Amino acid sequence: MFFQAQKVILRQLQKFGFQHVSLASMEQTPNIVFMDLHMPREDGLGATRRIRKWEYEIERSFSIPIIALTAGE
Repeated sequence: MFFQAQKVILRQLQKFGFQHVSLASMEQTPNIVFMDLHMPREDGLGATRRIRKWEYEIERSFSIPIIALTAGE
């Protein structure tokens, strides 16, 4: 189900002309993050906390918008 939801979101973004990366690294800062709340290794809340901590540590002047998503169970 997760992969189906991911495909739907990517198709919608592409219709509006957005490009995407499936996995961002610290070398590439995204403009926006769509965060899955139920990931296998780390939940979305924990990952969001790590991103916010990283932003604080490098003294970013603004926060990356993070939109939480979940495929209801």
